[in-house]
Amino acid sequence: MTIIYQPKFDRNSTVDQLLSPSGGWNIQMLLQNFSQYDVDGILKILVGLEGSEDRRVWHFEKNGVYSVRSGYWLGCRLMTNQHQSNSYVVREWWRKLWKLEIPSKIKVFIWKTCYDWVPTKLNLRSRGINCDDKCPVCYKHKESTLHAFWECPKLKYARRLWLPRSKLRKVWGIRNEWVHKGKKGEVCEAVWWSRNYVDELHRASCKLSTDSRKNEGDRWRPPEQGKLKINCDAFLDRSRRRIGVSSIIRDASGRVMACSSQLCDANFDLVTSKTLAVCKGTTFSRDCGLKVDVVEIDLAVVINCIVKGGYENSRYGSILDVIAATAHDLCNMVFKCVSKVANRVACALAYEAIGILEDGFWMEEAPAGISSLVLDDQLT
Repeated sequence: MTIIYQPKFDRNSTVDQLLSPSGGWNIQMLLQNFSQYDVDGILKILVGLEGSEDRRVWHFEKNGVYSVRSGYWLGCRLMTNQHQSNSYVVREWWRKLWKLEIPSKIKVFIWKTCYDWVPTKLNLRSRGINCDDKCPVCYKHKESTLHAFWECPKLKYARRLWLPRSKLRKVWGIRNEWVHKGKKGEVCEAVWWSRNYVDELHRASCKLSTDSRKNEGDRWRPPEQGKLKINCDAFLDRSRRRIGVSSIIRDASGRVMACSSQLCDANFDLVTSKTLAVCKGTTFSRDCGLKVDVVEIDLAVVINCIVKGGYENSRYGSILDVIAATAHDLCNMVFKCVSKVANRVACALAYEAIGILEDGFWMEEAPAGISSLVLDDQLT
């Protein structure tokens, strides 16, 4: 066995030496003593949560409880680790492609290009069609898929102004015009067409976003008279391994009673991060002496874990324990899942937390960065 990185601690060191005064991980200490890979793993471990107890968690089941099925799956994965890893990366890439908010014809064209199913001259000849395999644009090389989109010297200008997803299809369209109709369009035309196309898509998506905000079912709704509602959210900054969590408490008139934004050095997944946001939000309301009646967040998985139970041994089970204890203290607290539009104020506040080095707490006012959104919720 080869030791690739040796932490600068003696044998009697304990974990609490790696914690900050607030109880979270001391990221500077971690970076000084561990490799980047290990730091990313350590920051996925939840620490410093008051009122929670340590427990054994089986990370390969959502509820944290071992099952024969997940054990068998893990065994098979370990036996073919490299193959599984490569397959996972490929599957994730395709999953993200199909989820992109771009026209389906562009996604299908990318799919065909990646599998070399585009009818280039070289592909046509390999399928028995009698034709010249020279590139019809430069006349110097064989026209493979790689050459048609990336290696052809006529595409140098286009490559400098790279707009990958939309431009691929346009470049192929210009090539077809050239081959089948004798119309020699400039390659730079593809660049300008792509730029305009992307701009049009962006304007269309903005319009859809604006229209969706007008939907009565999406907007934030105030609580009943005499009650308080808290909206919570989390924003993940993967590049700096930080999470911003926020909460904002409002009354029946939409007036802000209290709000908070906190920065955590952590590398949690989305569900754990948003569950933590609910935990810190409900704890904040209790510490402020405000009895919150309704708790809202924009992720149904989190609400199901809190309401239905059965996830006490999951990776975020200790967070759920604290939420349950706080809910018991405040009595009759209702948890609801809402749309992202209805939760946008909390989302904006969580985003602001990423850029703030200190935790922020406000009573009966909102920070300047979200005041316009708060007012908009009141007016609508």
